[in-house]
Order: sequence, then C-alpha cells, then structure tokens
Amino acid sequence: MAVSSLQLVDNISVINDFSYSQAVNMNGANAIQVTLVVTADGGTTVSLVPQGSNDLSNWTNITVGGAWAGLGAGAKFPAAATGIAYQYVRISFKTAAAGPLVCSAYLCTSFL
Repeated sequence: MAVSSLQLVDNISVINDFSYSQAVNMNGANAIQVTLVVTADGGTTVSLVPQGSNDLSNWTNITVGGAWAGLGAGAKFPAAATGIAYQYVRISFKTAAAGPLVCSAYLCTSFL
C-alpha cells in the first residue's frame, strides 16, 4: 500500500465563501485522510467537502457524510474517504457565518 502525505493549506483564512486547497494527484490511490486543525474561529465553524476531477477543470463533490461539518476552534479532525475514482482531489472549505476562520489541513492518500 503506497501512502503519500502533504500539507494542503497552512493557516488559510476562510470567510463566508468557498476556499479551495491545491489539487493533489492521486497517483492511482483510491482513499484519502484529511486532518484539519482550526487555530482561530472568529465565532463560526467550517465544513469540508472533498472534490474529485479527472481534468483539473470540472470538479465533483465526493460524498462523505456529515462528520466533515461544523468544526470550530481547537478542532483536530481526522476523516477518511474511500472508493475515490478520480485522478485529482482537492478540499473545499466553507464557513457557516461571516468568520473569518483560520485553519491548516493535511492530506494523506493511499491505495486500499
């Protein structure tokens, strides 16, 4: 099982709009684990949505369930998604209110 790990964003400021991480090449992997660390919440929470693409232009949300939503200050959140059939993935960040919210995120890919 090949595993790759990298930092997606470092202290990104998310304000009531979508922010996106860099795209990551899955290199044949089919599973991801995201670790989110919220360092300041500005009175709001953040939701994460993994997205997949095969061409870096057209992105599709990857359904992962509700555990990826409502994360606030001090949150250290590991979550995983399997069965990913895209060449590239990225993470969408969205706050519940005006924010801002500051967070960092890390991504591991693997073939399961």
